[in-house]
Amino acid sequence: MESAGRAVATAAADMASSELAVAVVCGTGNNGGDGFVAARYLLNRGLPVQLFFVGRLE
Repeated sequence: MESAGRAVATAAADMASSELAVAVVCGTGNNGGDGFVAARYLLNRGLPVQLFFVGRLE
């Protein structure tokens, strides 16, 4: 999960503009976890992030 999230964040950061927020949409399960990790990496790079969770909070 950590490796996948880092890879997604790297690819997104290469395409991102510092003026616009990167939207990360996460569902449940491991793929959703990858999105949360990617969002953390993007925030650590100083990029604005909007994270959307789709699913039931348990």
